[in-house]
Amino acid sequence: MTALSYAEIKALASGNPLVLEKATVDASVQKLSLKFDHYEQDRWKMGRRKADLQHRLKWLDDNMQKAEGVALEAAAVTTDMAFKPLLATAAAAMASETNNCIAVGQALKAVNKVMGGDATVAQLGNFVLETSRWGGTTDLVLVEQSMGVRVRVERPAMHDVHGVGRATYEAFKSFVSLPGDLREEYGQKTNELAGIQSTLNQDFEFREELEAARKRQREIESELDLDKATAGTSAMEAEGA
Repeated sequence: MTALSYAEIKALASGNPLVLEKATVDASVQKLSLKFDHYEQDRWKMGRRKADLQHRLKWLDDNMQKAEGVALEAAAVTTDMAFKPLLATAAAAMASETNNCIAVGQALKAVNKVMGGDATVAQLGNFVLETSRWGGTTDLVLVEQSMGVRVRVERPAMHDVHGVGRATYEAFKSFVSLPGDLREEYGQKTNELAGIQSTLNQDFEFREELEAARKRQREIESELDLDKATAGTSAMEAEGA
């Protein structure tokens, strides 16, 4: 409960109907002000999302054409094409193996055993194969260097070196579908951005109602002399001293 000022106590005791109206108006102002706060918070969140969308759409604009070349390069990758080891541990593990799937699987197993962390293991064309250690699990990631697009390799257990190698080559298919995926994303994010902008262009639904309530609140306070509440409260305290 809000403590009543000296002026409000006097007005209430007098039976002034403005006191009851003030209670109603105060409640309206509070309710509408809360709605306005939510409106402003939503606008701030949408503004952040708008900036993120604009940043991503610019990246898509800059890289959409490049993705076509990446897709062609990825489509040409077969198990006949050998990864080039970038670490001595990987090179030693691959040296005597002619099967490319087994070779890359052995390299990844060896690197994971020795390093147990993040490493750039091997390269094939414009793609590099990385290991990423997190929470006791090692992820394998193919990274296309010109765009920085990362594709996680869905692999079996590390001891299945052939299966790990086969999954690595299989992951290139994700780059083949990259142009279509980016076009779809572009359309979705463009529509989302348009919806956000449309919402941002809308004014607060209850602005006139809130302004009218605040105006009436000030009028009532003036009529009840509540602008002198501070002085009245001090007088009451003095009387009680």
